[in-house]
Amino acid sequence: MTKQTVAVSWQGLRSLGERLRLAWSLFRDPRVPLWTKAVPVAALLYLIWPLDIVADVIPGLGQLDDITLLLVATEAFVRLCPRHLWSGIVEPAPQETGEVVEGEYRVVDDLAIEANGHHPSPNQATGR
Repeated sequence: MTKQTVAVSWQGLRSLGERLRLAWSLFRDPRVPLWTKAVPVAALLYLIWPLDIVADVIPGLGQLDDITLLLVATEAFVRLCPRHLWSGIVEPAPQETGEVVEGEYRVVDDLAIEANGHHPSPNQATGR
């Protein structure tokens, strides 16, 4: 395994851990609707149910469908939760690329475009 592969693996595990912590925090939050909380509950019920899509007696393959179901159910639950509830729980992770992109920008007022029917000049957009 190369260093890059190991770094990607650790980053993926760290991301998975963050997602699971977010899901647990959202599950305990009383503002999350009950129907949304039914998604992970249903996934856990499937795990303890004696019938499986793929039998657990098949080594590896039976457990793979259980793990896949848990990951999909966790992601579905997080995405179904209202986004505004995420803000106090998770902060966006900084990008560790080490690259800095420099450039210029200008603010374009969409209302000015609609009123005038054309894009403002760069001097008008920046207020110069």
